[in-house]
Amino acid sequence: MPYHQRMIDCRLLRVLTAITHYQSVTAAAQHLHLSQSALSHLVSDYEQRLGIVLLNRRVRPIALTAAGERLLTCAKQVLPALDQAAADLQALRHRQGQRLYLATECYSCLEWLLPSMDRLRGEQVDIDLDLRLGSGFERLQDLQAGSVDLVITPDAPKRHRLRFIPLFSFPMVLVCGPRHPLAQRAWIQPRDLTGETLITYPVSTCRLDIYHRFLEPAGLQPKGRITSELTAIIEQKVASGAGVAALPLWCVSAALEAGRIVVRPLGKQGMRSHLFAAARERDDFSSPLVDAFVHCAQHIARTQLREVLVADNAPPLDNDPR
Repeated sequence: MPYHQRMIDCRLLRVLTAITHYQSVTAAAQHLHLSQSALSHLVSDYEQRLGIVLLNRRVRPIALTAAGERLLTCAKQVLPALDQAAADLQALRHRQGQRLYLATECYSCLEWLLPSMDRLRGEQVDIDLDLRLGSGFERLQDLQAGSVDLVITPDAPKRHRLRFIPLFSFPMVLVCGPRHPLAQRAWIQPRDLTGETLITYPVSTCRLDIYHRFLEPAGLQPKGRITSELTAIIEQKVASGAGVAALPLWCVSAALEAGRIVVRPLGKQGMRSHLFAAARERDDFSSPLVDAFVHCAQHIARTQLREVLVADNAPPLDNDPR
């Protein structure tokens, strides 16, 4: 087979990755900004060139053949490296690293994140600073791929070539309406929530401290759960008596002062949660700007948010609120 027929294009690797992720040719095509026919034609063309079938089109959802799985393994190794190289070249083009693209895995962070970005803009002339909003809640993959330079995250898992910089800790409190029975409690125990509807952000319960640090260690669950992406909607639902919520104290301060809600400690000693800035290790392009952002974020937290402790004073991660 001539060499040009054996060549594997990155487009094919991205197509197979998208099909595997979305389990749908239509959804994969939309994600890649292609028509469904164009995507199908691209795969068929490579199947003809390589002389082997890559997709099992007889099953639903559509699946990769063994050959397709082999290329998918290759894609997982090759595409992040190529994306990182492209990001590095872009950074070189933009005055060698005067770029800091942020992403967040924290729905409630905008209240302090945007002022922190404004402060950084005032300190760094000509910085290319942007908040990259995306679908999903797994932005560390974008960081590893190089499409963003810093991710605000409540977790610090071990990830290859990533470092996690502690920002600050903060009180996580139960939020309820002023007339709710729990408003009469001095503090909340896990069993107090077994008859309640819990209103949360739309993420897995393993990412929510109220579940994995408060309820689940006691072997308990709430009566029900409803979700919303907007803190204001959660506050409104809580105030109307639709349920209770566990939120950072800073993001409900205005509603608390207005008397629309009541907050109570989770556990007798209260619960403190943590935020980190995740960045790539040994990244000469963005590291100085990452450090500058961390300084700005900690300044905003210290001066504008209620009862936060910046990282140097934060208690250990495994404090038990019960």
